[in-house]
Amino acid sequence: MLPRLRFLLDFMERSGFQELDKLSEGELQAWRGIAEMLALGEANRCNLKNRKIGNSGAKVLAEAMKHTATEWQLEGSEVGDEGAKALGEGLKENRSLKELWLNYNNIGDSGAQALGEGLKENRSLKWLSLSGNSIGDVGAQALAAAIIENRSLTCLRLDRSLHNTPGGKALIEAEKVKRERGERFGIEW
Repeated sequence: MLPRLRFLLDFMERSGFQELDKLSEGELQAWRGIAEMLALGEANRCNLKNRKIGNSGAKVLAEAMKHTATEWQLEGSEVGDEGAKALGEGLKENRSLKELWLNYNNIGDSGAQALGEGLKENRSLKWLSLSGNSIGDVGAQALAAAIIENRSLTCLRLDRSLHNTPGGKALIEAEKVKRERGERFGIEW
């Protein structure tokens, strides 16, 4: 337990942890999730599904993402574009995350663009799930460009409604490019 506690204390110090009474509800939920993950000895999996961490909690998790975990489950956690931007920054430095579940949040085009920028530099993520968000053509096209650069991603999950749009067509083209290079990759609509 001591190494996990040391990690938590070091992480709290690096991320500018404040007094508990000054934390937003989202930040508090994120910290609870990190503490639970470490207390349960599941330092590689963080499940905050439906915890409503919002953008402020996503910013806390983005910092944690740089240091730990192979799977983040953040479905229905009220993460918006600002939170997605923070997570995109976290993806740039992360070298261990394999799965990122962001279904049913409030992520739009600018959030998808930021996640795409993170994907361009990330070399560990295999699964990204973004169904149930508000991603349009601009966000889908940004993800398509990132997919072509990223060599580790094997699956992207998105809404079927994007399939026949310019953004969806860009994603299908990116999938084709990856397969032509002999990479295993698929889009789940």
